[in-house]
Amino acid sequence: MSHDRFKPTRAGVINVWDYLDEEFTFADGRLVLRGHNGSGKTKALEVLFPFVLDGHTDPRRLDPFSGQNRTMKSNLLYRGQDAEYGFVWMEFARPGEGPRPETVTLVIGLRAQQHRDGVATSFFVTDKRLGVDFGLLATDNRPLTERQLKAALGEGSHHTSAADYRAAVDARLFGLGDRYVQLLDLLLALRRPLLAKDLDPEKVSDTLTAGLSPIDEELIDQAARDFANLSAVQRRFDDATTAHTAVEAFTTSYTAYLTAHARHRSAGIATALNRAEEHVTTLAGHTGALTTATAETEHLTAEVRRVEEEVNGLEAVRKGLEESEALRDARALEIELRHNDRIGRDLTEEARRLQRQSEEIDHLTAEARGVGLHIDRQRAAIADLVAEVRESADRAGVTVDGEGPADTDLTTARARAAAREADVHEIRAHLTELHRVEAERARADADAARTGTDLDDAEAACARAEAGLADVRAQVTDALRAWAHRWTDGPDGVCAPADADTLIGVLDTCGEPGAPTLPEVFTEITDPARTEAIRHEHRLTADHEALTADLADVRAEHAEIAAERDDAPPADRARTASREGRPGAPLWRLVRFADHLDPAHAAAVEGALDAAGLLTAWVHPDPDLTRAALADGTSDAYLLPAPAGHAPRTLADVLLAEEQHHVPTRTIDALLASVALLDPADVPTTGTPHVTLDSRFGHGVLVGAGPKAAPEFIGATNRAARRRERLAALDARVEALTADLADLGRRLDRAADRVKVFAIARGDLPEVTPVARAVKTVEHHATLVAGARTARAQARLRLDSATADVDAHRTRLRAVAAERSMPTAPADVDAVAAALDVFRAAHRTLHETRADIARTEHDLTERTSTIGRLTEEHRSGTRAHEERTAEHAETLLRLQTRRDGIDASAQEIIDRLRRTEDDLVHGRSVLTDLRERAAAARDGVVRAEAGIESGRSSLLLALESVLDHCAGLTPLTRPGPRVLLGVDGDHAWPAPTLWPDAQEAADRITAAVTAGGDPTGTLRAVLPPGVPATLDAFAESVGTAPVTDTALKTAATRMSEALRVFTDTLATTVDGYRVDHEADPGGIITVHVGDETGRNPLPAFARTIAERVEEQDALLRREERGVLEDELLSAIAQQIHERVRTARDLVRSMDADTRSRPMTSGTRIGIRWTRADHLTDRRRAVADLLRRDSVGLGQGGLTELRGLLRELIREYHAAHPRATYKQVLAAVLDYREWYRFELRKSVPGQDEARLTKAKHEEMSGGEKSAAIHLPLFAAANALYSSARATCPRLIALDEAFAGIDDRYKPELMGLTVTFDLDVFMTGHDLWVHYDSVPMAAHYDMHHDKASHTVSAMFMLWDGAQVVDADAGFSGNDALSSHLLGITPSRFVPLATEGTLPVAVDDAPEALDPV
Repeated sequence: MSHDRFKPTRAGVINVWDYLDEEFTFADGRLVLRGHNGSGKTKALEVLFPFVLDGHTDPRRLDPFSGQNRTMKSNLLYRGQDAEYGFVWMEFARPGEGPRPETVTLVIGLRAQQHRDGVATSFFVTDKRLGVDFGLLATDNRPLTERQLKAALGEGSHHTSAADYRAAVDARLFGLGDRYVQLLDLLLALRRPLLAKDLDPEKVSDTLTAGLSPIDEELIDQAARDFANLSAVQRRFDDATTAHTAVEAFTTSYTAYLTAHARHRSAGIATALNRAEEHVTTLAGHTGALTTATAETEHLTAEVRRVEEEVNGLEAVRKGLEESEALRDARALEIELRHNDRIGRDLTEEARRLQRQSEEIDHLTAEARGVGLHIDRQRAAIADLVAEVRESADRAGVTVDGEGPADTDLTTARARAAAREADVHEIRAHLTELHRVEAERARADADAARTGTDLDDAEAACARAEAGLADVRAQVTDALRAWAHRWTDGPDGVCAPADADTLIGVLDTCGEPGAPTLPEVFTEITDPARTEAIRHEHRLTADHEALTADLADVRAEHAEIAAERDDAPPADRARTASREGRPGAPLWRLVRFADHLDPAHAAAVEGALDAAGLLTAWVHPDPDLTRAALADGTSDAYLLPAPAGHAPRTLADVLLAEEQHHVPTRTIDALLASVALLDPADVPTTGTPHVTLDSRFGHGVLVGAGPKAAPEFIGATNRAARRRERLAALDARVEALTADLADLGRRLDRAADRVKVFAIARGDLPEVTPVARAVKTVEHHATLVAGARTARAQARLRLDSATADVDAHRTRLRAVAAERSMPTAPADVDAVAAALDVFRAAHRTLHETRADIARTEHDLTERTSTIGRLTEEHRSGTRAHEERTAEHAETLLRLQTRRDGIDASAQEIIDRLRRTEDDLVHGRSVLTDLRERAAAARDGVVRAEAGIESGRSSLLLALESVLDHCAGLTPLTRPGPRVLLGVDGDHAWPAPTLWPDAQEAADRITAAVTAGGDPTGTLRAVLPPGVPATLDAFAESVGTAPVTDTALKTAATRMSEALRVFTDTLATTVDGYRVDHEADPGGIITVHVGDETGRNPLPAFARTIAERVEEQDALLRREERGVLEDELLSAIAQQIHERVRTARDLVRSMDADTRSRPMTSGTRIGIRWTRADHLTDRRRAVADLLRRDSVGLGQGGLTELRGLLRELIREYHAAHPRATYKQVLAAVLDYREWYRFELRKSVPGQDEARLTKAKHEEMSGGEKSAAIHLPLFAAANALYSSARATCPRLIALDEAFAGIDDRYKPELMGLTVTFDLDVFMTGHDLWVHYDSVPMAAHYDMHHDKASHTVSAMFMLWDGAQVVDADAGFSGNDALSSHLLGITPSRFVPLATEGTLPVAVDDAPEALDPV
């Protein structure tokens, strides 16, 4: 514990919320604010700590609950002001070299206005002391402006941004660097309200996780912007692709739609043409029929006139005969005879009627006798019915109602029966309810017996499961010990013998939620050794690859030399021009040494030529080619023959031209003769090109030497010798590399086998699934036992309740039965009901029988009266019929006598008249037939004329139909639809003005048909030119099969749906494609798409969008490589890896810290940071990569990590398409979600185990609270311990220790002292007055909402007692002065009164908002 470090001494709030000017004093670094809810204690913590270390005004960091509502602006303008200027500050001090302590004061100025968003801030870090060296308030209680405070503290203490302020605070107090942000995040996590409430190890993990630093927000923002740019390109590509796909899909549906309509309209045209041809044929037939009918009419008209004359003659003869006197008498007698015959027929009918009347009288008499017998039988039945009514009434209990005898009127009987039936229903209802509760009691009794049996069975099964668990654990433990024997000894050992106990300890928690699995613990134990084995294998692999590459290079070089492709001298870097295909060759290929030349001299000549650059210079077959190349300025060197000199010897004396076809020998000789050959003792002539026999050369101002041991390039022999030497050297190197590679391969195989050993050992681990299954079985059976016990108790309760219900229902049944004079036995009740039914039926039958007798007696009376009336009518009718019959016989005799007296002459006239009348009838019949035939002929003429007129009208209508159908085809004859329909043909569809109207076409066709023309040819001839060919092309392409309305509707529906999808799809794109369509009068829909180029037909838009897809695809690939690979993921992956490494270092420090502080029971708490269980495969792979250190990760690991992060980002964005890229990256790159903190419990004499919630509950109250707070305090201690030794070590606890028993609070406060932590605490009734705490300042808070003021009473715990103002101090300031040794003030000291403050509204400067 450091006694000379900085500690918080004071903190204050000015003009924030209802704090006008409040100062809080720390006692030995401890401050406790206590009070009721709303007293302002949490508000003071909110605006002070860790805000004074952070300076970030984000409401989520200010509000302890991480809400968005508690803004700093609302705190400043809490009292409804239009503007406000306030301060929050905190002072840290440590012992100085002199009497005065060293102090650091942090001040944050805050300014807010109603009409502006956010808060303007200014930041100060100063060594001066508030109230001693400077103040924040002027004498009139107004806060100093930023300019005034800068003047008082100095420009160097002022910082304009929160980032600069944090850097300054860290530099002055902590020295954490990048880890300073992690400290702030941890302090915010520890400040969470009610941290100790509902103690849970999982919540500790959440809190510690929240304290880890996330990825830098600036990096996330930059990456989000870059990904957004990429997304914009991707969106345009996706939009183009979507539009392209939509166009193709819609084109298919649209083409099908057009095809259906084209076929339908082509079929309509074909049908209309066929119908018109039929009408033309019919018109020709009517014309022929008119000619025939006209001739027939004329012939029949003449025949009618002839027959009419014959009929008129016969009519005159008949009239003459009818005027004869004898004929008139005979006719009068005939009339009388016919009248007498009618009278005879009437008399016969009257006789038959009188006979029927007599039979009816006999039938009615017999019926009357039957009715009388029925009445007698009914009267006898009434007595029996009355007796049955009385008997049934007695049985049903109807007569007990006191309403008189049972035989009453029907209405009374029904009422009495209904009342009794109500009694029956009531009793039956009670019986039903009684039966129900009795059945329930029986079921409850059975359930009670069954649940007892179930409980016995469950307890027995649970005991068997527990025994089975013990057996399985013993078996797996034995198997694990055998495994340890195999894998902890010898060269294949993967872990130490002591690790076997750790693995066996896993079995104790196997099957528990969140418990580590055996493979996980094995991996954790063996991970260092396995990682080292993998690294060793990787190193050997890299060496093997390097050796393999070297061997391949040597072999390639050997093959190059052996193939004589490497004979040339090294290339000159200044000669970069390509020599491929150039005529000529370099000098060394064109010459060889003379046979007589000494090898030493030959080596000297070649070395001099090589050093001078002549050996590889190019020689053209024609010097003009060389001059042309020089004129072109190609980068190369050439040789041109020089004028013949006077040198006694030249290169031509020692070099000879090779036999080749590249350069003529004369050219080579001329070149060689241009270079002098000198002896070593000769003095060269200035400017003359020469070489010497001791390897020197001279070329103008350029001179030098190129000694060489032997010639290598000039001459095939020399080149072959050089190849042999080089090949021998390479063979030796190949042999050495092959041996090294074989040895390295054996070592690599052993290393690979070593790596595989870990996987084999892991796979050889005993299967612990039986243990987990047995644990689950025990838990399952324990749950069943508890359920069975509960079920048995509930069954017993239900049985008791059911028994009580049965007794209660029986009592109610007896009471109701007595009240209604009813039996209680179900059979007796059924008997009453049956008797009641008999009573109703008998009474109803009695009433009906009496009514029937009355009706029958009335009917008998009516029948008797009718029989008497009919008998009298029959007698009178019989007498009248007899009289008329006698009169008719007398008249008939008289008429027969008169007929016998007619003479023969009259009879002859009558016969002649009859013959004339017969002839007249026949003539009239013939005349009628002729007239009918003539009328039919005239009708034929009319019909023919009507047929002609009708045929012309029908033809006109048919032609109108043809023209209408052709007009309906017009939209489909445009180029676009023709292409989609595949209709060939060069004929353009005629304009409407070129078409004849139907009347004109009908006139032309009628004239042609009348003249005998061909109907079909005439009909097609009236169509405009090119139309028949176009119609044939449409018929050939789409057909003329009929299309039903259903098919058209289906095609239209599908096209409409496709159009809707097409429109909706294009509407979702960012390019603003607009789909519009229009329908022609016939209903054909034409589709256009509008874009930035205007309104385009569908095919044109399809071509445009296809080109755009190709263009965006190429752009996307370039953007994706640039953003993903070069800028984003590398930096992100590096920072995530660094964050994880830092977190692991922190956890190791925390673990060591907590284990070094055992509890009083000896129990120690450890901390591990392990991979989370819920991770996907990709996240698991990322977490595994992050376990490596920087060296182990390497470039390959970084590349793999970058690829995995890319896939995670794409995967998350696909699942959350509405999320912004900042949200996506923040969710995907939150490495803290990939790991979890795990508390470990180590009890002396027991194996260490994970501290689960169940094990935590087993601990004592003090141990439980210590086990939770120890890791939290250790986290703060670890971070502070990694900072500067003099740094303050302050943590904040809101509603500290809420829910923890007072007995355990001293130990927890003692932990803060043990960890040397300063504390800023709040609590409802929190008192820190424990022996474990040497000193603590308390403030009892009170908030007056009416006056907008906060008051605080200062009390001090000095390690022995609580001291307040009542102990002889005048107030808080006096007690604080006693504690601090000074009387501080926030007002400007007198020495600075010369600087007059200005009003807030008049302050000219504007503070930078955060």
